[in-house]
Amino acid sequence: WFPIPGSGGAIPSRSDYAMTRSQFDDAMPQEFWREVVDRINTEMPNTLLLAEAFWLMEGYFVRTLGMHRVYNSAFMHMLMKEENEKYKLLIKNTLNFNPEILKRYVNFMSNPDEETAVNQFGKGDKYFGVAILMVTLPGLPMFAHGQIQGFSEKYGMEYQRSYYNEFEDDNLIKRHEREVFPLMQKRHLFSQVEHFELFDFIAPNDDINENVFAYSNRAGNEVGLVLFNNSYSEAFGRIRHSSDKVQKNNSLSNTNISSSLELNNSHSFYYSYRDHITNKYFLISGEQAGYDGLNFHLFGYQTKVLIEFKELFDSDGRYKKLYDYLNGRGVDSIEQALMELNLTPFHHSLLDLFSTKNIEHLIEYVESDKDELPVMFINSLNNADNKLKDVFSVKTNNSVLADGIKEQLDGLKNYNLTFDSLRNDKRKPKWFDQAEKVMPSFTSDKFIEEKNFLVVNTILNNLISEKIKQIGSLDTYRDLMLWKPAFEAFDYLGLSRHSDVYYNLLIVLSECPDLPVDKKPEKSKKSASKKEDKIEAKQNKNEISKYFNDLFNNELITNFLLINEYKKERYFNKERFDELIKWLIIKSSIHKFTVKDQKIRRNSFKFLSELKIRLFDLAESSGYNVSRFLESLS
Repeated sequence: WFPIPGSGGAIPSRSDYAMTRSQFDDAMPQEFWREVVDRINTEMPNTLLLAEAFWLMEGYFVRTLGMHRVYNSAFMHMLMKEENEKYKLLIKNTLNFNPEILKRYVNFMSNPDEETAVNQFGKGDKYFGVAILMVTLPGLPMFAHGQIQGFSEKYGMEYQRSYYNEFEDDNLIKRHEREVFPLMQKRHLFSQVEHFELFDFIAPNDDINENVFAYSNRAGNEVGLVLFNNSYSEAFGRIRHSSDKVQKNNSLSNTNISSSLELNNSHSFYYSYRDHITNKYFLISGEQAGYDGLNFHLFGYQTKVLIEFKELFDSDGRYKKLYDYLNGRGVDSIEQALMELNLTPFHHSLLDLFSTKNIEHLIEYVESDKDELPVMFINSLNNADNKLKDVFSVKTNNSVLADGIKEQLDGLKNYNLTFDSLRNDKRKPKWFDQAEKVMPSFTSDKFIEEKNFLVVNTILNNLISEKIKQIGSLDTYRDLMLWKPAFEAFDYLGLSRHSDVYYNLLIVLSECPDLPVDKKPEKSKKSASKKEDKIEAKQNKNEISKYFNDLFNNELITNFLLINEYKKERYFNKERFDELIKWLIIKSSIHKFTVKDQKIRRNSFKFLSELKIRLFDLAESSGYNVSRFLESLS
């Protein structure tokens, strides 16, 4: 701070106290800060000494003066200006000289003397990419005042209060909580330098893309790999060999990505990892990594943080098959992706089974006087059943399966015949006017959507019902991942507007037993005594009451009905209840109408239509309150 004679320095009054270099060295023979550091380390060993350096002298402060930490302003300035090559060179030079110095840096994106982080880096991907570098590079990360909240007012210690009327940015805070804070819990993985390796990102033309930061680190059995493209341009390339790093014997050496991540390069080894940013799981080949490194595609300012590496030994070729199938695509679960791959032939057979041609042929069968199911459909059904047997080794009889579907479709055919005969009957019963308003007519094009769903449900329920019995699983829909082919089929069958509801209905209807319809509908009123009528009516009421009590205690059903609690009372959704009752009535109709007796079918139609009207009325009068509705049934 004392200028040599003839130079006033930044402050003119200092020229009055000018000293030659020899005079200064005589007055202070030892470096002042070196003495301070040594005394502090001896007398107050738990004290952290943090230095502020200028002119890229950070290395001098920690290496020569022995400061424990030094503010690394180069991190903020160079990354903000996207001087990526310069900052990577700084890291490389440090690795060449003494990697331990990296641990001493305090990396930051703003401080009281600088513009705020949001004014320098914004609030988008660039900001979060640099913030993730800050918390995953060796050294000490430091967040500035108001940085996480997104405050833009420059903070100074001379301020008694803030002058801007700013509010916390909830979205910015939530993204910190999602992407940045969990990595702070992994500082044990990223803070040390013994296993830290910096990699060049090699473009397809073999040039180094200096905009991409790529580095790995390791702690115990845990490894991590971070990539950040600090540029607006996309980046394609691979990482293979690390930059030179000085070793304990003062020699320089580098390593490859396989050694850094401890990957076995045998063709039998694969590795899964999770990308922390997308929360997707990926699969890589140990052999491919050893031969060609790891390939990546990064959008502008995109960040990847690869953690939770898991070794997978491919004893039977399943992981190679999955690796080829995914082709670099991320998935929610590797285990689920394996199951999806295993189920692919079955899913394809289902899509063939639910083709528009097959569904049209079955609807045509229901609406005609044909006695045999279409051959094309039978072939598709047998193929789907055989593919399902490949997944679950269960024994079923294809002809029995087809007969079961035919029986239910015949029930639907008889329902249509009964409906039409009642509507066209010159002596139409009085109750039919009300019944016609609530019961669907499956001969009408108005119900084409319902017809398509009904046929799909009939086929699928018969196809997997025997499997459910034999393997004893209530989660067959989930285990078979049936949502994938179901949603695709819904799309081309014109059901996509309500795909979620229809898919849930498939599961719900497979869980619900038939409604307890009148046990003796064929009995004429003349032959029945009033006492018998009362006993029978009471029995029906009790059975229906029990049926709905069981239904409202089934979690699957209550979820479908969107049951919620308000002031300790449970309520169900009107639209979902109406939909459920509609399909329960239809399901019960199909099963009840398999009988040939026209009189029985007419009485069943009457009973079911009256039951539907009654249930709708009771639900409305109960205010869609669960308790009141169930009480009204009894």
